[in-house]
Amino acid sequence: MDLTTFTTSETMDSREIAERTGKNHAHVCRDIQEMLQQLGEDESNFGSVYLGGNGERRRCYHLPKRESLILASGYSIPLRAKIIDRWAELEAEATRPKELSRLEILRMALESEEKVQALEAKVAAAAPAVAFVDRYTKATGSEPLRVVAKLLKISERRFVKFLEDRKIMYRLGGKLTPFADHVEKGRFEVTPGEANGHAFAQARFTPEGIRWVSALVGKLEIAAVAA
Repeated sequence: MDLTTFTTSETMDSREIAERTGKNHAHVCRDIQEMLQQLGEDESNFGSVYLGGNGERRRCYHLPKRESLILASGYSIPLRAKIIDRWAELEAEATRPKELSRLEILRMALESEEKVQALEAKVAAAAPAVAFVDRYTKATGSEPLRVVAKLLKISERRFVKFLEDRKIMYRLGGKLTPFADHVEKGRFEVTPGEANGHAFAQARFTPEGIRWVSALVGKLEIAAVAA
């Protein structure tokens, strides 16, 4: 009979308790039943079965540390020490770093290499776009949000959500307005305007702001691939 079939780092099998204490397994099961009854515990939460040598299904129990130590408290000091020592072994095994198989190591290496290749491909694909943005901003002045979205090949709605989620812009009186720190860093220029008798402020990305937001978008996309 294999005494380690049900033993894990979370529970101790009643058969192992019997083996380590030199007690009859049937007597250990009886002790467990009496203990659970006195504790008001549902026996079915701890019970299991195993196949005996003749293929017969037999009863056994899996006790967590608390219940196994309560059980041991009714045994002699030498027997109690054996159960306590076994729990120390189980807890040490649980904290010991898992030894990876050669297949697991190869699989991890392959996944890592795939991520590196995907990242390199993303960087290479982004390089022409970054160069284009740099040339564009050198040749033009400030631009409205709609133009910058087209430059970055992002839908205007998605770009607006990106700016709001990243706390770059917010809505003020229905108008997208940059946060003050981004204006102070020269990423936006805000000019006053008037329409239908109502004054408003129009925000435009400066060349520096276009370069900055395009680099930010590129970094986030690359990070998503690397994650």
